[in-house]
Amino acid sequence: MNTILKKIQIPAPVLQYWQQREPGERRMIGAFAIVVSIALIDLAIIEPVIKVRSQLRNNLPALRLETASFLRDLKQISGKDTQAKSLDDILRSLASGMPDHLQIDSSNGKSARLHLNHCEWKLVVGLLAQLQQKGVSITRMHVKATDAPDIIDADIEVTQ
Repeated sequence: MNTILKKIQIPAPVLQYWQQREPGERRMIGAFAIVVSIALIDLAIIEPVIKVRSQLRNNLPALRLETASFLRDLKQISGKDTQAKSLDDILRSLASGMPDHLQIDSSNGKSARLHLNHCEWKLVVGLLAQLQQKGVSITRMHVKATDAPDIIDADIEVTQ
């Protein structure tokens, strides 16, 4: 420690203050400096990274849905994919954008029952809009609020 202090140019008043302290006080001041340094590193570096990661995790389902929609549109424009003809094809293509939230319970080709678990309201609205664009009719919808804001559970029955 003394070799480090000799190499670093410390202002004379600070060095004089440090040398006047007893060894116990020096340890206390050193420990306090370490605690303050760790707190500053946490506030300046770690906390912002955790916040951004949390925001990205919350936005991930919406980004997946947008990506799937973009890829479907790109395939349609390029001519590689014709518009889905059956209800099963439509639901499979929409489910690929929301793998964790959307469950298709039963489908007989003309009607189907969908369950959305812990899904953001805006994703449900986006899904309903896409269903309508594909010519799918919503015959019944039951929405249940959860404890989290803007998060719902929904049961939807659709027909083509």
